[in-house]
Amino acid sequence: MAATGAVTAMSVFVVRGAAGFLPFWLARFHYNFSRPSIHFIVLRFASPVAVTFPLLILTRTQSLPAEPRCETGFTIFCNGLLACAKPAVRLVRDIPARMADIGFLTGANDCLNVASQRTKNTANNVEHSQSYRLNQAIDVSREDAMKFGLTAKLSAIVALGLLAIPFARPVSSADDTIKIAYIDPLSGGGASIGEVGLKTFQFLADELNSKGGSLGKKYEIVGYDNKLNAQETLVQVQKAIDSGIRIITQGNGSAFAAAISDFVTKYNERNPGKEVVYFNYAAVDPVLTNDKCSFWHFRWDANSDQKMEALSNYMKDRKNIKKIYMINQDYSFGHAVRTAALSMIKAKRPDIEFVGDELHPLLKITDFAPYIAKIKASGADSVITGNWGQDFSLLVKAAADAGLQTDWYTYYAGGTGGPTAMKQAGLSHRVFAIGEGFANVGHPPADAFETAIRAKYGFSLFYPRAVNQMRMLAAAIDKAKSTEPAKIGAALEGMKFEVFDGGEGYMRADDHQFIQPLYIASFGERSAKEKFDEEGTGWGWRTAGKIEAANTVLPTTCKMSRPAS
Repeated sequence: MAATGAVTAMSVFVVRGAAGFLPFWLARFHYNFSRPSIHFIVLRFASPVAVTFPLLILTRTQSLPAEPRCETGFTIFCNGLLACAKPAVRLVRDIPARMADIGFLTGANDCLNVASQRTKNTANNVEHSQSYRLNQAIDVSREDAMKFGLTAKLSAIVALGLLAIPFARPVSSADDTIKIAYIDPLSGGGASIGEVGLKTFQFLADELNSKGGSLGKKYEIVGYDNKLNAQETLVQVQKAIDSGIRIITQGNGSAFAAAISDFVTKYNERNPGKEVVYFNYAAVDPVLTNDKCSFWHFRWDANSDQKMEALSNYMKDRKNIKKIYMINQDYSFGHAVRTAALSMIKAKRPDIEFVGDELHPLLKITDFAPYIAKIKASGADSVITGNWGQDFSLLVKAAADAGLQTDWYTYYAGGTGGPTAMKQAGLSHRVFAIGEGFANVGHPPADAFETAIRAKYGFSLFYPRAVNQMRMLAAAIDKAKSTEPAKIGAALEGMKFEVFDGGEGYMRADDHQFIQPLYIASFGERSAKEKFDEEGTGWGWRTAGKIEAANTVLPTTCKMSRPAS
């Protein structure tokens, strides 16, 4: 684990003497809540066999109430603890597994008293998830600590032992590597989408490395599984930071994106000179580049309002649309889709009737048959959905099973499993999607990339925006001649760039929303012009319309606060 801040971790050798168990002592240490400082735990005990090995030192810096996390320290040698220190096992028994994973251990009496009291006093000023994690981490009672002899008194033996303890240098990322933390679901219901994203970014890192990388450094993508959970997302962000990574990317789930953006912004305020930047490749809630914008957040996907503006402009001219049913995931993105659809379509086609408006749990439904029955009973001729991942593929599969034949207007129909489900439903060119690019657009460099990634991984490019993101990162590093996040951010602002499927895009400095051409495509039987199929179905994407970048621009309410230069 990497040390962060001006801290030093120390490792202690535990001497197990032949004389039997001796009392072990915990060095008194103190938490400073307002400035970085060095704290350490020394566990000293003995057993009948004389063996020495490194056990554990943990340190803590920064404002504990404001950000409950272990900022420094080394990984717990759990096997050693289990074999030689039953009392130590008792000490850590109440620490949540995820906190143990990042080496977070507390136990000294004075630490417990101070930390617990200060947490209570500041709980109202700390976000729920943060205060919850802190209280979990320090919930080792004074009674338990005293029971196992943790007197927190520094004995003469320990004092003498400390004289021989060498200082260990913090671990940091390799100087010759630009590491990017990919934080998305790699297990559970979102794993199929997350794995495709991870491999896509690794493919892009290989592309950049084949050209020499940036500033003589190679790119490396490091995957972190957030299990599609908000609290776990922040744990993984902290783990990435602790390992020395200063570029974070994530996309699946706007609620998680908002948590990351807020976390990174606050972290950077407390850690000047050690900033982290967050690149958002797929979370499209408009609020992220409006009221909750941050200098440290950059988005390469069009936000949901931009997409609905383009999609509704296309839909308004389709006279066959009379009745619309909306079904979306019940979280911030799904809410944004339904809100934009209602307002924009009613303004452009007031004659259209909305006959259903459904929200369902995110990636929890395994059988959409009841929902499809409602759509069928409503008499809808069209469905609008922002569903992604298995929530789209299972929805369309249920439609196929029920024989539902409607037009579908979607954001992410091309995700894993979607094309197969659309083919099974027999919905040839009745499913429309809005995005920054699709296979079969006909741009030669894009076709070459599509061929290469399919040859390596067997799946198509679902994230043209990821290509734009990684290539623009390299351009920004080359322009700034630095890998420092603040300098990368400054170089990205206003940057113009040729996008993956041709044409020019630019990173709007006002809110860090990437402005780019958008396409509407339908999925179905291919003509001679459509080279690529999807998931071996024989069906592929066909461009139905293109919206130039200038026509995708929407106003922003962002009031950007930039770091002092």
